[in-house]
Amino acid sequence: MKAFLLKYRVVDILTLCIALGVFLAVYRNVPALFAGVTVAQVAVIVVTALLVHTLKATRLFLALYGQKISISEHLALYCKVTPVSMVLPYKVGEFYRMYAYGTHLHSGLKGIVIILLDRFMDTAALVTMILLAAFFYGGGMSSLLMVLLIFLVLVVLLYRAFPSARAFWKHYFLTKKATPRRMGALKALEGFHRIYEEVSVVTSGRGILLYVLSILAWGVEIGSIVLQTKLFFGGAVADTMSAYLASAMSGDPSVPLRQFIFISVILLLVLFCVIQTVRAFSKKKG
Repeated sequence: MKAFLLKYRVVDILTLCIALGVFLAVYRNVPALFAGVTVAQVAVIVVTALLVHTLKATRLFLALYGQKISISEHLALYCKVTPVSMVLPYKVGEFYRMYAYGTHLHSGLKGIVIILLDRFMDTAALVTMILLAAFFYGGGMSSLLMVLLIFLVLVVLLYRAFPSARAFWKHYFLTKKATPRRMGALKALEGFHRIYEEVSVVTSGRGILLYVLSILAWGVEIGSIVLQTKLFFGGAVADTMSAYLASAMSGDPSVPLRQFIFISVILLLVLFCVIQTVRAFSKKKG
């Protein structure tokens, strides 16, 4: 147990140090990033970040419902791992989120499934918002958007078709002569069934709500961009919104998105310190 905790601490510290290094390198010139930004605009971004992360933390806690994790534990974990996933490029931070939640839940599979489902819902909501923006404000579908849309549809179809496909192939393998290859295929099939069951447990009665929370989170974020454009820039809302959504989808943050990420990281780290301090005092009193 001590060796396991030591390993987790080492991975934890190394990942946080790498994320901190990347954050300091990317945001080494904060004054330039916020040049010309008014106090009122910063206040709008702060409120937006608080609302968005409240919705996303609620979505993830809802996905974790039934697991042995308290609200304070979840909030502390969310505030610690989310900045890493926001800062590290190419979604590498998602692996850390899987590792952290899997360790806390004492199940690597649960950690992987919950975070993958969280990313799926977030991506589905983002694609929905882009399609809605294209419908109301015009614009075509990019190749990346098309790929994401096809991927989402395929995942849903595979999920729906898996029970019947598993029943067919399981019956097929069990009625044939046992060979190492067939036994391996049967074992792999049961492994996929375990993943399917984990996803079913999380989405059962909650799938639509998880998606709605994702839509609300993106709605608040996009609404903030629209508000800032109207109040502080006076530019074309459609162009600004489309550019923001495109940068969120491509992984190449625009200036408004980089401002949102910077403020989000600072807020989450402050909240993490506050939560840990409160929990430490509570333990001492207890």
